[in-house]
Amino acid sequence: MMNINWWNLLSYIVPIISIFLSNYLGSKYSEKSDTRREMKERYETAYVPFLKKLYAGHMFSDELLKSGAISSKGIFFDLISQNLHLYGPSVVSVYPQLYDAFLDLLEFEDGNMQYSAALSNYKSAFSKITASMLLEASMLEAELKLPGLAQSFQIIRVEYEQTGKYTKR
Repeated sequence: MMNINWWNLLSYIVPIISIFLSNYLGSKYSEKSDTRREMKERYETAYVPFLKKLYAGHMFSDELLKSGAISSKGIFFDLISQNLHLYGPSVVSVYPQLYDAFLDLLEFEDGNMQYSAALSNYKSAFSKITASMLLEASMLEAELKLPGLAQSFQIIRVEYEQTGKYTKR
């Protein structure tokens, strides 16, 4: 019968296990770091420009959508369209409705009375996609521990809808 020296065996096994464990933990950390970087890039590239446009237009109420030229609606539409690949599923699922509503709005603005419901349809689609974007942006802000740009907008929006004005902070 062979006598195994356990201490010698362990002196070989422990370093090998340590190498594999260190490699595994390093790859997990790197993967998490890459995911956070991608999330931050998505947030800064897609959501922040949209939120800035909402703030700049004082678009705290859906009623404010009725005012404004087609060009301002086009700015939002273009911004959403250009960054569509960066949005989450809730925004992407509403996009076809916004797309159709925007095309109908163009027809209506051109004088085609068959599209008399275009403004109402656009307002509804824009409201849905905005709500989805605010939700997704808020989730990204929470995950990345960023200041709550989307969350603040929602607070102002609720305040505006309740009082008809917003408090300058």
